[in-house]
Amino acid sequence: MPADFAVYFRAAIERVPSGANPYDSFDLSPFKYSPGVLAILTFMPRSYVGSWFAFSSVSILCLTAALLLGSTYKTRKEVIALLIGIAISWKGFIETLDYGQIEFVILLFSVLAAWFASSRPFWSGFFAGFLPWIKLPWGFLALPFFIISYLRGGKRSSLAFLAGHFSAALFWGIIIPGLVFGLTKTYQFYLSWIDLLKVQPKELYLTDMNQSIWIAVSRWTGLSQLPSALLVLVIVVPLVILLIRRLISDSQSPLKPAFFWLSPWLLLNQMINPLAWRWGSVFVVGTAIAALEPKLLKGTSRRILIAVIFLFILAQMNPIVKLLGFDHWSYFHNHGLVTAYWLFLILLAL
Repeated sequence: MPADFAVYFRAAIERVPSGANPYDSFDLSPFKYSPGVLAILTFMPRSYVGSWFAFSSVSILCLTAALLLGSTYKTRKEVIALLIGIAISWKGFIETLDYGQIEFVILLFSVLAAWFASSRPFWSGFFAGFLPWIKLPWGFLALPFFIISYLRGGKRSSLAFLAGHFSAALFWGIIIPGLVFGLTKTYQFYLSWIDLLKVQPKELYLTDMNQSIWIAVSRWTGLSQLPSALLVLVIVVPLVILLIRRLISDSQSPLKPAFFWLSPWLLLNQMINPLAWRWGSVFVVGTAIAALEPKLLKGTSRRILIAVIFLFILAQMNPIVKLLGFDHWSYFHNHGLVTAYWLFLILLAL
């Protein structure tokens, strides 16, 4: 059984029914998802094999649904771009399953929020509102959806989006865990969850598998915490501005399918997450479709960028890495390889 999934099983299937605390800060790898997610996981089968089969099956269904809803695939270019996206994000797919992670669920809820963004802002807000209850930093993704609701429907639509977001907080934060655990137990779980999040060990952020830009810039430059953080802002803020400008410039035409505009936001959110594990390359899948309509880089500069991205892809292949004299591609983790890969893909999709 994947190690990370074993954490879910221990918390939801072993500890909750026995009355033990699922948020034990003394665990080597503690359960850190919200009580709402914990409540859903308690419905898994009681056996290791059965629970993993159920979880992995749902994960694959989430990925399949996200791919089907991500674009219309009316043109040959879109189909080819999807195949390219699957090829370059395949390592992320495999590692998400191999570690038993939950990124496929995040991808589906993000695509669903995009699906309803222009026509049903309440439901867009509702699906986007679930994301921070899975992983807190994904609350940032509400920004593009809120902007779209305002640009395309004015104040009324933006208020509907916020109402949906608030409803999601009520639903996933209180109603679901309250129905499963009872309100008193839910309150106790929240206290334990918050206490656990407060005591995250510093070493966790420094592990070489963390590809967050906050850590990567420090690795690249050797700067101390404050100068490094300021440099990250110098990189990230212009990207956010460019992405918002693209939403504004496209607001006079019908909203395109999710992968065309959402993909760079997904990668940006993954990159700025303080704990951005390398299997976040799942969110690369739509960037080839987004790159079909470039607005930032064209001509020679675009071809150079594609060549650099291709080199990053090769550097993640063990046969190529071994030809260069290295044992495994993870050698480049401490050099922020995956972070740079995500960053250049965002530029390609702009």
